[in-house]
Amino acid sequence: MELQAANILNGAYCKGLREQLAFWEGKKGRKGKGRRLMGDGLPVLLSGNDFYERVVEFDRENTEREKRKEAQKANKEGRKAELEEWKKKVQERQMAV
Repeated sequence: MELQAANILNGAYCKGLREQLAFWEGKKGRKGKGRRLMGDGLPVLLSGNDFYERVVEFDRENTEREKRKEAQKANKEGRKAELEEWKKKVQERQMAV
């Protein structure tokens, strides 16, 4: 009876570990997928319209990604300036009171 209970608990523990491992392996696989032209790592014939379309799409995605980064950076800097101004106004109000 004790062996059976230990076996059931061990099975449940191993199931949880397998799920965690599958999650982390899946997460690791997704990490760099968007930054490679041919993301699967297999050899590819580099000719034809299909490859050219992939190159154009890849370049377009990279330029969009860079534009988004620049917009986020500008937004962050603008927000930082607004926050500084707000802090100064709050400090002035506190000094007046």
